Amino acid sequence: MLRLINFSPRTLFKYDETGLTVFQHEACKVISFKGKRLISMFLAQRVSLVTIINCMNATVTYVPYLLVFSRSNMKAELLDSFPPGSIEACHKVGRIQKESFTQCFEHFVRSVKLSKKGPVFQTLDGHYSHPWNIEVMHCVRENRVHIV
Repeated sequence: MLRLINFSPRTLFKYDETGLTVFQHEACKVISFKGKRLISMFLAQRVSLVTIINCMNATVTYVPYLLVFSRSNMKAELLDSFPPGSIEACHKVGRIQKESFTQCFEHFVRSVKLSKKGPVFQTLDGHYSHPWNIEVMHCVRENRVHIV
């Protein structure tokens, strides 16, 4: 039997992740002959990926971000310019994984302060870390979150 649930705009959430490529270059010294006008130089660049996971509802209320950095250890100063309450995760290539999505969903539950009375509707994209995560599915059932 199909049951219709009326969701208010404050309980309709959209979840999305965005990957940002960060180029880190190191300053280099150039030595050339005096009077030479064209100088060729190459900068050594390291490329890293930062994935930003954001979630907001239909009334434009944001859940603080989860950032996945491409590194092994976290430095606290990386979160300095992000909104208060943002959390971080680390992965060797900076992409969202099963564990970081579980952390993100638990962060969503804490931030939104879900109640047992009213259900919440959340849309996700088709990323492989979402539907095959049994820990998140248990959390979804406990907190009455409807996921599409």
